[in-house]
Amino acid sequence: MLELTLTLAVTALGFAIAWPRLIAGAMDARLLHTSEDLVWQMRVAQAVAQAQSETSEVDLNKYVGVYHVFWGTDLVRVGQFDPGVHYRDGYLQMQTGRVSYNAGGDSQTAGVIRLQVGAREQDIHLYLGSGLQWLEDPA
Repeated sequence: MLELTLTLAVTALGFAIAWPRLIAGAMDARLLHTSEDLVWQMRVAQAVAQAQSETSEVDLNKYVGVYHVFWGTDLVRVGQFDPGVHYRDGYLQMQTGRVSYNAGGDSQTAGVIRLQVGAREQDIHLYLGSGLQWLEDPA
Protein backbone atom coordinates (compact mmCIF):
# COMPACT_ATOMS: atom_id res chain seq x y z
CA MET A 1 0.00 0.00 0.00
CA LEU A 2 2.87 2.34 0.82
CA GLU A 3 4.44 1.66 -2.57
CA LEU A 4 1.20 2.49 -4.36
CA THR A 5 0.79 5.72 -2.39
CA LEU A 6 4.39 6.69 -3.12
CA THR A 7 3.95 5.91 -6.83
CA LEU A 8 0.78 8.04 -6.99
CA ALA A 9 2.52 10.91 -5.18
CA VAL A 10 5.49 10.87 -7.57
CA THR A 11 3.16 10.70 -10.57
CA ALA A 12 1.08 13.61 -9.27
CA LEU A 13 4.24 15.65 -8.68
CA GLY A 14 5.39 14.91 -12.23
CA PHE A 15 2.08 16.10 -13.65
CA ALA A 16 2.17 19.23 -11.49
CA ILE A 17 5.61 20.08 -12.84
CA ALA A 18 4.83 19.23 -16.48
CA TRP A 19 1.33 20.74 -16.68
CA PRO A 20 2.36 24.40 -17.29
CA ARG A 21 4.72 23.31 -20.07
CA LEU A 22 2.02 21.19 -21.68
CA ILE A 23 -0.41 24.13 -21.62
CA ALA A 24 2.24 26.49 -23.03
CA GLY A 25 3.04 23.99 -25.79
CA ALA A 26 -0.62 23.68 -26.72
CA MET A 27 -0.98 27.47 -26.84
CA ASP A 28 2.12 27.77 -29.05
CA ALA A 29 0.79 25.08 -31.39
CA ARG A 30 -2.60 26.83 -31.75
CA LEU A 31 -0.93 30.18 -32.43
CA LEU A 32 1.45 28.73 -35.01
CA HIS A 33 -1.30 26.73 -36.74
CA THR A 34 -3.59 29.77 -37.00
CA SER A 35 -0.77 31.99 -38.29
CA GLU A 36 0.41 29.49 -40.88
CA ASP A 37 -3.15 28.76 -42.04
CA LEU A 38 -3.90 32.46 -42.52
CA VAL A 39 -0.65 33.07 -44.43
CA TRP A 40 -1.34 29.99 -46.57
CA GLN A 41 -4.83 31.25 -47.46
CA MET A 42 -3.38 34.64 -48.47
CA ARG A 43 -0.73 33.01 -50.64
CA VAL A 44 -3.31 30.80 -52.32
CA ALA A 45 -5.57 33.82 -52.98
CA GLN A 46 -2.59 35.64 -54.49
CA ALA A 47 -1.68 32.68 -56.72
CA VAL A 48 -5.30 32.25 -57.84
CA ALA A 49 -5.51 35.95 -58.73
CA GLN A 50 -2.43 35.59 -60.93
CA ALA A 51 -3.54 32.32 -62.52
CA GLN A 52 -7.13 33.38 -63.24
CA SER A 53 -6.35 37.05 -63.99
CA GLU A 54 -9.01 38.29 -61.60
CA THR A 55 -9.10 39.80 -58.14
CA SER A 56 -8.97 37.53 -55.10
CA GLU A 57 -9.17 38.58 -51.48
CA VAL A 58 -9.02 37.55 -47.88
CA ASP A 59 -11.49 39.52 -45.78
CA LEU A 60 -10.58 39.52 -42.08
CA ASN A 61 -13.24 40.35 -39.51
CA LYS A 62 -11.81 43.26 -37.51
CA TYR A 63 -12.99 42.02 -34.09
CA VAL A 64 -13.49 38.25 -34.29
CA GLY A 65 -11.06 35.58 -35.48
CA VAL A 66 -12.99 34.77 -38.65
CA TYR A 67 -11.99 35.41 -42.25
CA HIS A 68 -13.52 34.85 -45.69
CA VAL A 69 -11.59 33.94 -48.84
CA PHE A 70 -12.99 35.10 -52.18
CA TRP A 71 -11.80 34.12 -55.64
CA GLY A 72 -13.36 36.74 -57.84
CA THR A 73 -16.87 37.05 -56.44
CA ASP A 74 -17.06 33.44 -55.24
CA LEU A 75 -16.74 32.72 -51.52
CA VAL A 76 -14.47 29.66 -51.36
CA ARG A 77 -13.63 29.41 -47.67
CA VAL A 78 -14.67 30.67 -44.28
CA GLY A 79 -11.79 30.28 -41.85
CA GLN A 80 -11.75 30.57 -38.10
CA PHE A 81 -8.84 31.03 -35.69
CA ASP A 82 -8.00 28.16 -33.36
CA PRO A 83 -9.58 28.37 -29.87
CA GLY A 84 -7.93 31.02 -27.70
CA VAL A 85 -6.22 32.80 -30.62
CA HIS A 86 -7.34 36.36 -31.28
CA TYR A 87 -6.05 39.71 -32.46
CA ARG A 88 -3.88 41.62 -30.01
CA ASP A 89 -6.09 43.92 -27.95
CA GLY A 90 -9.13 42.18 -29.47
CA TYR A 91 -9.17 43.87 -32.86
CA LEU A 92 -7.29 43.95 -36.17
CA GLN A 93 -4.81 46.83 -36.04
CA MET A 94 -4.88 47.70 -39.74
CA GLN A 95 -6.77 50.29 -41.77
CA THR A 96 -8.78 47.60 -43.49
CA GLY A 97 -9.43 43.95 -42.92
CA ARG A 98 -9.57 43.30 -46.65
CA VAL A 99 -6.42 42.01 -48.34
CA SER A 100 -7.03 42.07 -52.10
CA TYR A 101 -4.79 40.76 -54.86
CA ASN A 102 -5.11 42.00 -58.43
CA ALA A 103 -4.50 39.94 -61.57
CA GLY A 104 -0.76 40.53 -61.23
CA GLY A 105 -0.75 39.24 -57.65
CA ASP A 106 -0.08 42.72 -56.25
CA SER A 107 -1.81 44.06 -53.14
CA GLN A 108 -2.65 47.58 -52.00
CA THR A 109 -2.80 46.46 -48.37
CA ALA A 110 0.16 46.71 -46.02
CA GLY A 111 0.58 46.32 -42.30
CA VAL A 112 0.92 43.78 -39.55
CA ILE A 113 -1.63 41.25 -38.37
CA ARG A 114 -0.73 40.56 -34.74
CA LEU A 115 -2.20 37.35 -33.34
CA GLN A 116 -2.12 36.51 -29.66
CA VAL A 117 -2.85 33.65 -27.30
CA GLY A 118 -2.15 34.33 -23.66
CA ALA A 119 1.10 36.31 -23.50
CA ARG A 120 2.39 34.87 -26.78
CA GLU A 121 2.20 36.86 -30.01
CA GLN A 122 2.81 36.13 -33.69
CA ASP A 123 3.10 38.79 -36.39
CA ILE A 124 2.16 38.41 -40.04
CA HIS A 125 3.68 41.21 -42.15
CA LEU A 126 1.93 42.28 -45.35
CA TYR A 127 3.90 44.30 -47.90
CA LEU A 128 2.45 46.86 -50.28
CA GLY A 129 2.75 46.17 -53.97
CA SER A 130 4.24 42.69 -54.06
CA GLY A 131 1.55 41.34 -51.77
CA LEU A 132 4.24 39.41 -49.92
CA GLN A 133 3.19 37.83 -46.63
CA TRP A 134 5.89 37.10 -44.08
CA LEU A 135 5.41 35.18 -40.86
CA GLU A 136 7.76 36.53 -38.21
CA ASP A 137 9.64 33.98 -36.14
CA PRO A 138 8.32 34.45 -32.56
CA ALA A 139 11.73 33.50 -31.05
